[in-house]
Amino acid sequence: MFSISKTFLQKLANDFDDESTVGFLLTGSHARGEATPYSDVDLLRFITNAPSDETEKYILKYHDNYLISISTSTVEAKLKETERPETAIWSIPGLRQARIMADKNGSLTKLKQTAEDFVWNSLQKAADDFASYNLMGDAEEAHKILGSLKRKDESAVLYGTIGLLLGLTKIITVQCGMMIKSENSYFRQAQEEVGKNSAWSLQHKIACGFEQESSIETRGIASLRLYVETEKILQDIIKSEHSDVIRNTKTAIQQSSFKL
Repeated sequence: MFSISKTFLQKLANDFDDESTVGFLLTGSHARGEATPYSDVDLLRFITNAPSDETEKYILKYHDNYLISISTSTVEAKLKETERPETAIWSIPGLRQARIMADKNGSLTKLKQTAEDFVWNSLQKAADDFASYNLMGDAEEAHKILGSLKRKDESAVLYGTIGLLLGLTKIITVQCGMMIKSENSYFRQAQEEVGKNSAWSLQHKIACGFEQESSIETRGIASLRLYVETEKILQDIIKSEHSDVIRNTKTAIQQSSFKL
């Protein structure tokens, strides 16, 4: 694997250090030891007060011929990410993998320890509520795909398929409390979590376009099937106030004229 020198990383931290900086974490592929010569260098910079300008929260630039990605936040904001299921599945593994490059007051050491000590059980109820609510919300995307398929509008089918695919993947990963190692492994992990050979994963692969020669229509139909399979997985945690929309959407899919 490609590695970057400690000297460069220290120089990088020094170049972006100032009196408001609390410390730096190296994250991403370079922290995991999975980098290639094309990998960007992910640096998480912590400051005392959150930046007011949105453009200061994320900077992407070339630095000594490396693509550098710098995200600026506060320790408090990062802690809040660990308290919500939809952000914890990303932030917890990210913090666990991260390497401390500078820690002026010890707060980053404590932050990493919080991630190490994290237990999912405390977020399961919120994760179930998130999944139920968002499955209801994704009903609108499913209906758009049904209409687009009927009109044979490939652009609309593909757009809806992408939206529904991402939404249903997020629902499953959050509800399962899946700790995401990297965005590169996100889809693969989701399929492994449910079961590589499960009906859900089969439709997920087709909707993603993993299967060769999958037409836009085929991917759209697979995304609708994926909605039905997601409902089957979540049926025991769907809240009563969401069930009517979800149930009727499932019925509309199953009764459609497409080969489902």
